[in-house]
Amino acid sequence: FAGVLARRLVLRDNTMHTLVGYGFSGATLSEMDVGGLWALRVVESWAFAGVTLATSAVVDLSGVGISRIDASAFEGLKCGSVWLQHNNVTMLPSGAFHGVQLSGDIVLSGSAVNVVQPGAFLDAVVHGSLHLDGNPLAELQTGSLGNMSIGADLNLSRSSHLGVLPARFAAHTQVNGSVFVSNCSRLSSVQTNAFQGLSVFGGSVVLTLNPRIATI
Repeated sequence: FAGVLARRLVLRDNTMHTLVGYGFSGATLSEMDVGGLWALRVVESWAFAGVTLATSAVVDLSGVGISRIDASAFEGLKCGSVWLQHNNVTMLPSGAFHGVQLSGDIVLSGSAVNVVQPGAFLDAVVHGSLHLDGNPLAELQTGSLGNMSIGADLNLSRSSHLGVLPARFAAHTQVNGSVFVSNCSRLSSVQTNAFQGLSVFGGSVVLTLNPRIATI
């Protein structure tokens, strides 16, 4: 489907297990219906590279059992929102969402994300929110959520395995809503300069209900 120009592409309820690299590269569509791909496990590098959808269109890959998203899988995607909640993805590699331009949200809530590598969202522009809440997130690194723009909220709440907020984890990122790091049952350390380089306009930085934080 690389380079296709159409109003709508419907792939719903097929048994494909992999979205291959460049499979949709450069496609221009109003809508893309990829729901119900219950056998889908892998989104390869550049699968959605340069895809342009309508600003209201949603790439809905929620709850289908994806276990791997490769580097640059969604690079340059332009659309409304990307829904990836309730999957089995354990790692977001560097560049996974490089340069995406979304009028809505990236939703990764309630999945299995354990590690976010530096630059996973490099140069991403998300006019809605980035939802990473409800994951067993154990490892953020310097720059994991850096160098991006978020129009609403950044939500890291209920990161059940997160023990440390590292220095400059969101450096050079602008958030126009609030940043939530709440109800993280293992969070015990907020490193010096953790929030350095993060700009929060119009909202708050919220660290509530974190029972193990003793000092900041």
